[in-house]
Amino acid sequence: MPSLRELGLDQNPSMHPLTYPGQSVPGSCLLVGTWLYPLLYTPGSEVAEWSIEGGDGPLGAMRSRRRTVGMALRTQNASPMGERRPVLAVGSNASSGQLAYKYASWATDHIIPITSVRITGLAVAHSAHVSKPGYVPYLPVRSPLERDIELNALWLEAAQTQRMDETEPNYRRLSLRDLRAGNGTVRLESGDRVHTATLYAGRWGVLRLTPGGARVPATTQSRIFTLLSSQEWFQNIVPESLNGPEAAMWALGQDARRRGRVRQEMAERHLVTSDDLLV
Repeated sequence: MPSLRELGLDQNPSMHPLTYPGQSVPGSCLLVGTWLYPLLYTPGSEVAEWSIEGGDGPLGAMRSRRRTVGMALRTQNASPMGERRPVLAVGSNASSGQLAYKYASWATDHIIPITSVRITGLAVAHSAHVSKPGYVPYLPVRSPLERDIELNALWLEAAQTQRMDETEPNYRRLSLRDLRAGNGTVRLESGDRVHTATLYAGRWGVLRLTPGGARVPATTQSRIFTLLSSQEWFQNIVPESLNGPEAAMWALGQDARRRGRVRQEMAERHLVTSDDLLV
């Protein structure tokens, strides 16, 4: 199996904010350092028993005819599936390049099982703040529509979860049991239900473009900055926005004071609404 660079999945939004949320991993897979291995599920089996495809990279020494997630975790001296809990990835956490970036400082290769899941009662919108790299990030919101959306679940061990929490100062991790997002049912590709998932909810509310207006659904950074740049208050804070989204993002990424002003103006102009997640 090729590395993230060979697959074109190594770019991360923290270094390239215009690409936010980054390129999501292609289906269920096992991330080992900067290598990505596709997973094949077996109906009725736990994720630890799912099969791994590809034989190069860190797992190249595994000689078993059928290699499973559980076997890979053991050979890498990583925490077993029984000690991991799924975190739903909304935004750049679904990007393998961003995950590799967040865990790059670890002394050994991080290893993260990633599974595609479907959940009812959630949608994705924009947070009412600008992140440190300069993009306007995504966040989960309650959706009144009984429609499934597809997300990635990151199966993290305790230390990985702690590291993820440290990289998300503008979010708080909540259990699905604390939310009123539909019925909160999360299902794997195999159809099996996941009972212990968490996700990161935003701290600053949800962006809307007019007082009393609808939430801005998740879109590209080019689009969201074009929409913001059409408003005079935003132009006054970020005059670089007249030169296009990339210029605005670069300027905000260099200036924490102006990022704070944008967030404050959003709140004072009533361009912030609730995610409706909490019970």
